[in-house]
Amino acid sequence: GLITGINSQHLETFLTIENTKDTKFELAENLSGSLFQKIRCYESAGKLKISLHENNVCRNYKHELDLINGCAKITYSKDGSNFTRECFASFPDDVIVYRVTSDNHPFNARVMYDRPRVIENSSENNIITATAQTIWGNHKYCVKAKVTSDGKITAQKGELYVENARNMYVYISIGTEFRHGDSYIENTKLPDKEYDDIKTTHTEDFSSLMKRADIDVPHDPYFEEIEMSMRRKASRFNRLVDDGLVLNQWQLG
Repeated sequence: GLITGINSQHLETFLTIENTKDTKFELAENLSGSLFQKIRCYESAGKLKISLHENNVCRNYKHELDLINGCAKITYSKDGSNFTRECFASFPDDVIVYRVTSDNHPFNARVMYDRPRVIENSSENNIITATAQTIWGNHKYCVKAKVTSDGKITAQKGELYVENARNMYVYISIGTEFRHGDSYIENTKLPDKEYDDIKTTHTEDFSSLMKRADIDVPHDPYFEEIEMSMRRKASRFNRLVDDGLVLNQWQLG
């Protein structure tokens, strides 16, 4: 093409192959430089840190990712209690939801926001409100995190503290100056709905997309004779030759 091809017209203009190559390298460098000035990778909105335990020692640790219903889940045992953590991002309610539960002893938690180039960070009425700027472009945005719990919630210096809780819910919403203009802070809304209602709506929406396609593992007596985890089944299934049929079905439905 324009960059890689060399033909008689190039030789007529630049006289030699070496001159043609040098000119094309210079053109490529100029093009790539202008493109990289326009294209930037996405930046994260920051870290919402949730501290629950003094250390990471636990038993029966298990993590799951439900690709059909769009939910991540972690379970483990610690200090005489079984903990469950769930997280999902709801498109209909435009919110990220995080839940922590303990089936026995109550727990304490600390919730804080961390990100370079924070403009302002405050906490009141069980809500953390932070404004910050992107590293590239200085675009302003707002992060709001609301905490609800059966325990006591207090606010201090931009952080939230939860005491004696067996259930804790964190709702995270993000708004940008690019999308909402000067009122991006006011337009960063947190849903006025209960956890179960948000999760039900999210599951129905997410699964309606993911259930458009399905994968049937080919019959193999090996699968039935030997008990295997889904990871081992997937590893064995990946060795089968199907010329991309399953991949295309999953992507296109």
